[in-house]
Amino acid sequence: MNGFSEGVPRGDAIKRRKQSAAWGSFDNAMLVLSLVAVAFGLLAIYSASYPTAIAQNRVGYFYVVRQACYALFGGAIMIAVMFCSPRALRRLSFWFLVVCAGALILTLFLAHGEVKRWVRIGPITLQASEWAKVALILYGAEFLSRRRRSRDESFVRAALPLLSVIMLFTILVWAQAHLSGALLVLMSGVLVCWFGNMRLRHLIYCAAIVLSVILLAAPLLVRRYQWERLIDHINSRKDMLGKDYQRFHARSAFLRGGVFGCGFCKGVEKQLYLPAVLTDFIFSSIAEEGGLIATLAIVVFYGWLVWYGFKVAMSCSSRFGMALCSSIVTLIAMQAALHIAINMGILPTTGIPLPLISYGGNSLVTTLLGLGLLFNMSLHKDVPDMPLEAVSQNAGHSNSGHGSGRNRWTYISSCSSRRGNRATARVRKGSVRWRIAGS
Repeated sequence: MNGFSEGVPRGDAIKRRKQSAAWGSFDNAMLVLSLVAVAFGLLAIYSASYPTAIAQNRVGYFYVVRQACYALFGGAIMIAVMFCSPRALRRLSFWFLVVCAGALILTLFLAHGEVKRWVRIGPITLQASEWAKVALILYGAEFLSRRRRSRDESFVRAALPLLSVIMLFTILVWAQAHLSGALLVLMSGVLVCWFGNMRLRHLIYCAAIVLSVILLAAPLLVRRYQWERLIDHINSRKDMLGKDYQRFHARSAFLRGGVFGCGFCKGVEKQLYLPAVLTDFIFSSIAEEGGLIATLAIVVFYGWLVWYGFKVAMSCSSRFGMALCSSIVTLIAMQAALHIAINMGILPTTGIPLPLISYGGNSLVTTLLGLGLLFNMSLHKDVPDMPLEAVSQNAGHSNSGHGSGRNRWTYISSCSSRRGNRATARVRKGSVRWRIAGS
């Protein structure tokens, strides 16, 4: 399955790698639908934002222009990631994780106010929690695929490092007074552990540790207004002018929209009645102006995205690609489902944007980054896991999962007798990078 497989000539391996990239009609359709969703989101943001912009003494198209700039930037990142080598993505996953961890720590010190979620760098506002979700999935998929191929049975080396990173990221986001963001970061780790085929007993150990930490830390870390919001949602009493204000106006938007909606830019609830209409309640604004037809079209789009993502995952030849694709599309679908449930009053009000549609540069760019990773795996679906993983699997294994040096180099020496000293030097050079990626 790779260039180092026994009995496969080097020329045939190179030819196979050149033919590994494949792009089909379903990929074209998904790419076009994703761009259409971004364009639809820009229209929805323009319609919902101009009353707020005018009330702030700004031009009516202020917010949509900012979102369009983020869309161009995110599109460039999506295209760059799409044509990146899968091996390069695996090598960069660890450093991407380190950068996100540093950004989360700096957010606690550089952000202003009680809610420390954003860091302003000139005209750019950075929300590290959005990037942390993609970083966890990318690194987790690489880590678990490597450990599964090394057949490491130890919980300390096969699961505990990833669990420590997930808990660290969750606590850092939780400390920003961003409960919903912390839960999404935690769910990102859970998804990649599940789809990364972590051993069942390791999953049970991780679940027990996480639940214990949550039960012990929740009384200390959950703020009073967050408890009150949950209790008020469970309570049957309605306060239309107080704690149920957002939920009441969100439902009013659905009722006013009906089946066909009241028309583009003709909504009423966005006229400073519904708070956070650009981000947390954009779906209600779309339901009011586009009606049931527009909302069903959005739901169908996310359903198509989930089907496409799992189709790509099942066609991948690598564990890395399978875990990455499944985790990304499930996270996007989960965020969309939570946003819709909050807008319909099913769940308590909290800040979860609608992927690709809500206003927010970090959410849009990271979602496009996730789609770029998805398209990359579809383009390289026939590329197997890294060849050195197969080398370490056939060689003897130490407790660390990298294999003993003597057996590993004995295996490589046997290969060199068939392929020459040049191939052996290339394997030796690659093994150093593989060790660094696993450090």
